Amino acid sequence: MRGVHSAHGKASGDYVASVGWHGMYMNTMTSKNIAEVIDWHIFLVHVKQLASRALRAGTDFNESLESAMAAATASRVEENKAVPMLGFSSFMSYSNRKVSLPVTRNLREALSQRQELVSMQRSGAALQELLAYKNTLVAAAKKARANAAACRRNSELCTRKKNGGKACLRKA
Repeated sequence: MRGVHSAHGKASGDYVASVGWHGMYMNTMTSKNIAEVIDWHIFLVHVKQLASRALRAGTDFNESLESAMAAATASRVEENKAVPMLGFSSFMSYSNRKVSLPVTRNLREALSQRQELVSMQRSGAALQELLAYKNTLVAAAKKARANAAACRRNSELCTRKKNGGKACLRKA
């Protein structure tokens, strides 16, 4: 089934659902339950359909996706179904090279990153500039993962600072 596949780098039998369009990729967390992943894929397709409808009506991409996500999430809650944890990433082909940004769990952050990528492309930025932007985001994502891992290892609570970084607070 298109959009439901084995999770990369995971144990055998783990599946993930995903959809991508207009330079945005959305995927779910992994699950061993294929029926659950198919249900999540239906949710993602619903989000894509709602956003595509809004785009055709003239709404910009960011607003279309945010409103579609809110509407699809509300429908799922009304049906007493859990909303899957999602990851978002932007991608584009530039000078015959695919540029993919790191996955984030924050839709607004992903949309902002996508918008920056599109703006750079439209302004005629060189491929090296796009790759430098990507590398900055990759370094920040690696640092955030390392900080989160350190917090877990030290049995500390992590809180997000306003600047997007992580800080650890010792448990009382």
